[in-house]
Amino acid sequence: MKTGNIEAIRNLAVPKDDIRSSIREIQERSTFGVNPASTGYYDSIVPAKDMMMSSYSGQMAGGTNGGLQPLRETAHKQLAAKMRIPWAYYSRLLKDSPYMLATNVNHWLWHEDNGKRKFLVRHDLADGQPTIRAILSEMYKRIDHIEVISELLPILDDGGYTIKAAWTTDDGELNIRAVSPVLIADVKVGDTVQGGILISNSEVGLRSLNVEPYVYRCVCSNGLVVPVSSTEFAFRKIHKGGVIRPNNLHAYRNETLFETVVKHITDGAWTNTFDDMVGVMRIAADEPVRPTTVLDTINRVDPAVTLSEPELALFKTHLEKALETDPFGCSVYMVANCVTRTAQDVEAFTRSTELEKFGATVMRLGSKDFKLAPVTA
Repeated sequence: MKTGNIEAIRNLAVPKDDIRSSIREIQERSTFGVNPASTGYYDSIVPAKDMMMSSYSGQMAGGTNGGLQPLRETAHKQLAAKMRIPWAYYSRLLKDSPYMLATNVNHWLWHEDNGKRKFLVRHDLADGQPTIRAILSEMYKRIDHIEVISELLPILDDGGYTIKAAWTTDDGELNIRAVSPVLIADVKVGDTVQGGILISNSEVGLRSLNVEPYVYRCVCSNGLVVPVSSTEFAFRKIHKGGVIRPNNLHAYRNETLFETVVKHITDGAWTNTFDDMVGVMRIAADEPVRPTTVLDTINRVDPAVTLSEPELALFKTHLEKALETDPFGCSVYMVANCVTRTAQDVEAFTRSTELEKFGATVMRLGSKDFKLAPVTA
């Protein structure tokens, strides 16, 4: 996983000084309070009729600084979607025929809705070179990482939370995983888990702001994200409903939103969910499974989450290692932990979190859900 402003630190608690330093790094590059002429992120509201793609390079003109700016892949995909150009065709033209791509893009920019449509264009001035990192609706609600961190980190500090991992990706996603000092339980002797929260956000339209239940297994640093469908303790705010005017283009706050998030984190609802999840894990530890059934079953649990061949190979490796070292034998609990262990090896943040949620789904299976009959004494 590529990391940006926050260094990815797995398996270790993050010292507060490091987090503070990371916050400063994010703040230096954030739109939050940054003048358009300053180094960092900045935004523009651009009418479609004022945008133009170069017929030679695939770069775009339009925005505060003017001139041609390269687009990151996320921005290219967003532009393709907004112009209703299939991504496979768009990416092929970008590589092999930028002139044809520019002809397509510019036609739809200038003619759809008579060019009156407006976009929120998010720019990055990294290394002094303006780059377009996102092309979004003018109604996109901006919730930037620095605001998330500035508002929520003090709440985590006050609650005694320990940050186990924190990072941003090159695509503008933020991920913070923190565990509570009071939500601690043993699944079995010597196997302690801690309850916590996963905070995630995107500045470029890739995901909503989420606060989700998180379970950290101390013995191996695996993380398990409890799916929203299985708990009432979850907060989600899509980036929609922003009203951007010239006087708030570079200075904006989300006070009311974060008052709701803070209340959500501190109202104690997660305690009951954690107790329920620990109960599920204890039951799973007592649900025996024949090892030979696991590989045939794992990709039939949820049609929406199928392990790829490389992921399946990683999962098999972790399962074989667990079978060699776990004196309790193969169980649903072991299988679920092998899924979450595989999630640690996956570079893409979104996919890693998806597998951690899948681990929670597997945790709720019973022996009967596997292909062959359960093990008998």
